[in-house]
Amino acid sequence: MGHVLGINTAIIAMAQGIGFAIPSSTAEFVLTQLLTYGKVRRGYLGIGGRQRPLNRRMVKYFHLAASSSVEALPVEKDGPADHEGIKTGDMIVRIGGSAVSSVDDLHRFLTEWPVSEPVELSLIRRLEMKCVQVVPAGSEDQSKPME
Repeated sequence: MGHVLGINTAIIAMAQGIGFAIPSSTAEFVLTQLLTYGKVRRGYLGIGGRQRPLNRRMVKYFHLAASSSVEALPVEKDGPADHEGIKTGDMIVRIGGSAVSSVDDLHRFLTEWPVSEPVELSLIRRLEMKCVQVVPAGSEDQSKPME
């Protein structure tokens, strides 16, 4: 008996048949969302972000699991993050107890977290660790998409 690993989404025939696929777990998530809600729902914080390395001393001082974070760039006015005081330049290091070292970590967490349920977010502002409760909005609640 076989297992589905991924689903082909594109094939470039002119490039020796190179194919691109999505993981079966992503397809399963999308199918469940489509059957339940008629669309894919994800948590939305109202921030853009980029991966930012952390100083080794900072990692050690704050007992962090990862040596990089997600820098909030920009914070959307009146978005969920703005309402909780998150500022442009804050470095997000944890969400819901899970380490955040890349934008993918943040996206993955928000995909699985229930929309409109508060979650604790740990961030570093200047040289101070702060913890805030943020309530992610549903992706359908966005006033405009962030890049």
